[in-house]
Amino acid sequence: MLPSRKKVEDVNKLGVNKRLRKRAEYLRIQSKGKKTKSKYFLISVVENNSECSRIGVTITKKIDKRAARRNRLRRRVKEVFRKFNSKFEHNADIVVVGLKNSTEVDFTQIKKDLVYLFYQSSLLKPLKK
Repeated sequence: MLPSRKKVEDVNKLGVNKRLRKRAEYLRIQSKGKKTKSKYFLISVVENNSECSRIGVTITKKIDKRAARRNRLRRRVKEVFRKFNSKFEHNADIVVVGLKNSTEVDFTQIKKDLVYLFYQSSLLKPLKK
């Protein structure tokens, strides 16, 4: 018997407990967090004491007027977070802000940029040579 469709989707989904949901959380992280910037993204990181890291993504209309492109970028950022979340050194609340031209780049560049930012903000261990 095949698994129900709902169960398959839930495995690949970023759970509610791993997402920032309230405006006050975004504002707290953006004001008190350690900021790191790359060509396409700015991230703010604050350590948390919960059992998992959480992410919030902000892409404004100023970056791209088309909602479909903003939503695609948001999904791609969350996917990179989902893949690397288990490798983080410590749990943290992260806010990712899309910068100019971030909706124009492909997934590999987004992944490269975000992994670089995760290393710079000490979320990931440096690779040993």
